[in-house]
Amino acid sequence: MEAVEALHRAGVLIALDDFGTGHSSLGLLRTVPVDVLKVGKSFVDEISEGGRAVIVDVLIHVSNGLGLHAVAEGIETAEQAAYLRALGYHYGQGYYYAKPARELELVSAPGRGGGG
Repeated sequence: MEAVEALHRAGVLIALDDFGTGHSSLGLLRTVPVDVLKVGKSFVDEISEGGRAVIVDVLIHVSNGLGLHAVAEGIETAEQAAYLRALGYHYGQGYYYAKPARELELVSAPGRGGGG
Protein backbone atom coordinates (compact mmCIF):
# COMPACT_ATOMS: atom_id res chain seq x y z
CA MET A 1 0.00 0.00 0.00
CA GLU A 2 2.90 2.36 0.74
CA ALA A 3 4.26 1.86 -2.78
CA VAL A 4 0.86 2.56 -4.34
CA GLU A 5 0.45 5.70 -2.27
CA ALA A 6 3.96 6.86 -3.22
CA LEU A 7 3.23 6.31 -6.91
CA HIS A 8 -0.03 8.24 -6.58
CA ARG A 9 1.74 11.16 -4.87
CA ALA A 10 4.25 11.13 -7.74
CA GLY A 11 1.40 11.65 -10.22
CA VAL A 12 0.88 8.09 -11.42
CA LEU A 13 -2.81 7.35 -12.02
CA ILE A 14 -4.06 4.26 -10.21
CA ALA A 15 -6.66 2.04 -11.89
CA LEU A 16 -8.63 -0.83 -10.40
CA ASP A 17 -8.90 -3.37 -13.22
CA ASP A 18 -11.95 -5.63 -13.63
CA PHE A 19 -13.67 -3.70 -10.89
CA GLY A 20 -16.43 -5.61 -9.18
CA THR A 21 -14.92 -9.02 -9.78
CA GLY A 22 -12.44 -11.02 -7.74
CA HIS A 23 -10.65 -9.00 -5.09
CA SER A 24 -11.66 -5.54 -6.27
CA SER A 25 -14.52 -4.28 -4.15
CA LEU A 26 -16.18 -1.10 -2.98
CA GLY A 27 -14.09 -1.30 0.19
CA LEU A 28 -10.95 -0.59 -1.84
CA LEU A 29 -12.34 2.79 -2.80
CA ARG A 30 -11.98 3.86 0.82
CA THR A 31 -8.43 2.62 1.31
CA VAL A 32 -6.63 2.86 -2.06
CA PRO A 33 -5.91 6.16 -3.83
CA VAL A 34 -7.85 5.29 -7.00
CA ASP A 35 -8.27 7.42 -10.12
CA VAL A 36 -9.85 4.95 -12.56
CA LEU A 37 -12.40 2.15 -12.25
CA LYS A 38 -12.20 -0.36 -15.06
CA VAL A 39 -15.60 -2.04 -15.14
CA GLY A 40 -15.23 -5.73 -15.96
CA LYS A 41 -16.33 -7.28 -19.24
CA SER A 42 -18.70 -9.66 -17.47
CA PHE A 43 -20.88 -6.67 -16.51
CA VAL A 44 -20.72 -5.17 -20.00
CA ASP A 45 -21.78 -8.55 -21.43
CA GLU A 46 -25.07 -8.27 -19.54
CA ILE A 47 -26.10 -5.45 -21.88
CA SER A 48 -26.24 -7.75 -24.91
CA GLU A 49 -27.62 -10.71 -22.98
CA GLY A 50 -30.94 -9.00 -22.40
CA GLY A 51 -30.01 -8.09 -18.85
CA ARG A 52 -30.83 -4.78 -17.31
CA ALA A 53 -27.14 -3.96 -16.90
CA VAL A 54 -27.80 -2.58 -13.43
CA ILE A 55 -24.19 -2.95 -12.35
CA VAL A 56 -22.73 -0.82 -15.16
CA ASP A 57 -25.38 1.78 -14.36
CA VAL A 58 -24.53 1.81 -10.66
CA LEU A 59 -20.77 1.89 -11.26
CA ILE A 60 -20.93 4.99 -13.46
CA HIS A 61 -22.80 6.75 -10.65
CA VAL A 62 -20.25 5.56 -8.08
CA SER A 63 -17.39 6.72 -10.32
CA ASN A 64 -18.94 10.12 -10.94
CA GLY A 65 -19.79 10.57 -7.27
CA LEU A 66 -16.20 9.86 -6.25
CA GLY A 67 -14.67 11.93 -9.06
CA LEU A 68 -13.16 8.88 -10.78
CA HIS A 69 -12.83 7.99 -14.44
CA ALA A 70 -14.82 4.90 -15.42
CA VAL A 71 -13.63 2.63 -18.25
CA ALA A 72 -15.97 -0.04 -19.57
CA GLU A 73 -14.03 -3.14 -20.63
CA GLY A 74 -14.95 -5.73 -23.22
CA ILE A 75 -17.11 -3.62 -25.52
CA GLU A 76 -17.78 -5.77 -28.58
CA THR A 77 -20.78 -4.21 -30.32
CA ALA A 78 -22.06 -0.82 -31.41
CA GLU A 79 -25.12 -1.40 -29.24
CA GLN A 80 -23.00 -1.88 -26.13
CA ALA A 81 -20.96 1.23 -26.95
CA ALA A 82 -24.09 3.33 -27.48
CA TYR A 83 -25.74 2.06 -24.30
CA LEU A 84 -22.63 2.82 -22.22
CA ARG A 85 -22.26 6.30 -23.74
CA ALA A 86 -25.92 6.98 -22.89
CA LEU A 87 -25.21 5.99 -19.28
CA GLY A 88 -22.32 8.45 -19.14
CA TYR A 89 -19.24 6.33 -19.85
CA HIS A 90 -16.64 8.41 -21.68
CA TYR A 91 -13.99 5.68 -21.91
CA GLY A 92 -14.18 2.14 -23.19
CA GLN A 93 -12.06 -0.64 -24.56
CA GLY A 94 -12.73 -3.81 -26.44
CA TYR A 95 -12.87 -5.54 -29.81
CA TYR A 96 -15.46 -3.04 -31.03
CA TYR A 97 -12.72 -0.40 -31.09
CA ALA A 98 -9.68 -2.54 -31.95
CA LYS A 99 -8.23 -6.01 -31.61
CA PRO A 100 -5.22 -6.39 -29.28
CA ALA A 101 -1.97 -5.38 -30.97
CA ARG A 102 1.63 -6.33 -30.36
CA GLU A 103 3.98 -3.68 -29.03
CA LEU A 104 5.80 -3.47 -32.35
CA GLU A 105 2.51 -2.83 -34.17
CA LEU A 106 1.66 -0.01 -31.78
CA VAL A 107 5.08 1.60 -32.04
CA SER A 108 5.16 1.51 -35.85
CA ALA A 109 1.52 2.39 -36.48
CA PRO A 110 1.01 5.75 -38.23
CA GLY A 111 -0.15 8.46 -35.86
CA ARG A 112 0.91 6.55 -32.74
CA GLY A 113 4.32 8.03 -32.27
CA GLY A 114 6.18 5.44 -34.30
CA GLY A 115 7.73 5.32 -37.72
CA GLY A 116 5.28 4.81 -40.41
